[in-house]
Amino acid sequence: MLPDFSFFNAVTMPSQGIIYDWEALSSNQNYYDAANLSYTADFYSCARHIMTFPLILRFEKPLQFNLSVSYQYDFAEYASRTAQDVPGSPSDRKMNQVFSNWFVDIFYPLPFNFSVVASAGFSSARSNMKYEKIYRYNYDAWSLLAGLRYEY
Repeated sequence: MLPDFSFFNAVTMPSQGIIYDWEALSSNQNYYDAANLSYTADFYSCARHIMTFPLILRFEKPLQFNLSVSYQYDFAEYASRTAQDVPGSPSDRKMNQVFSNWFVDIFYPLPFNFSVVASAGFSSARSNMKYEKIYRYNYDAWSLLAGLRYEY
């Protein structure tokens, strides 16, 4: 059962609860590392486990608007790609990545199926891949969006 937010003149909207996705990504793209003289088949093949925890609140007074807050945990483990240390030496461990994402969205309804939207997101990526000369695997990112939405 979701918490009672009636103190804030808010009603908890029915949502899908905890959402779990499992993805198996298959790739036929290969990679050759000339510096280490190593070949990796199916370089982008991985399994991903994604869990999303959404919460949607509808505020009634004084203004009617919806507030959506969600957290997403995403773990990806590559089938044949190995992690590397900072200088680029390969290890015996498979490469993995963990993404932590927070999203906040505000929707204010307007007439004729329009609404004003404001969104913010924060993403954090962490990996056991420490070699980042070509591509960054460990980073933080923010996003902001404001606009007008039409639903049909």
